[in-house]
Amino acid sequence: MDAPELETSSVTVDSRPRWISRWRTIVSIVLLALCIVGLAGADRWFYETVSLKFNTLSPVDADGYHQSKWIWNLARFWPHITGGFCCYFMIFAFAKRGYRKANAALFSVLLTALIAHALQCGIGRARPNQAESALTFIGVFEAGFTAKGVGLPSGEAATATAMSLIVGFAFSRRRYIAWMPTVLVILARLLPGMHYLSDVAAGCLLALLLTPALYRLALRPPRIAIVDAIIARGRHALRNRAVS
Repeated sequence: MDAPELETSSVTVDSRPRWISRWRTIVSIVLLALCIVGLAGADRWFYETVSLKFNTLSPVDADGYHQSKWIWNLARFWPHITGGFCCYFMIFAFAKRGYRKANAALFSVLLTALIAHALQCGIGRARPNQAESALTFIGVFEAGFTAKGVGLPSGEAATATAMSLIVGFAFSRRRYIAWMPTVLVILARLLPGMHYLSDVAAGCLLALLLTPALYRLALRPPRIAIVDAIIARGRHALRNRAVS
């Protein structure tokens, strides 16, 4: 009787549609290709032909970024503390098993953001407006102790992608709406020239590969044989006392 129960429980744990895994695979390949193409030369081209032109003066004596600055500031609300708190409360209050999912979301998003920031400091790639080459690196971990900004991978893009993934996990029927803020965050980092194309692609790729695994780990921690043995002995002792 035990074997069939284990089989049915394993089926319910991994009951995601196949197209979701295919979609993540396709997007991951595209993001990886953008990273490679960007580092090969497309980064500087995008910055000089798109970002700088977007920030040139217009006939109304203001560049495109400052004309639409309120949109980008609103978009950056999503991957920061206030947006994270709203996301946590929304999952906690309205999702099924909201307490567990909200805590798992907090764990996975925070760890993804910390890893992205650590990689930024470790790689030390200069931002577009700080160097004439897209392959200029400040130095390993030097950026973490100086005022110089670094951009690879984009921390806000990684955090925004992680939050959209988590909201999609908690509210599967509304998963597409959750990606709208992330698209705005990506544009807010690219158009003003705050990041290179590969910076943003690497941040999204990092979250796409890392956050789902962290989320599942937080929801279903790995079982430890010693702990299982202690729990089994405790249950056996309680049953013996109840019978006696």
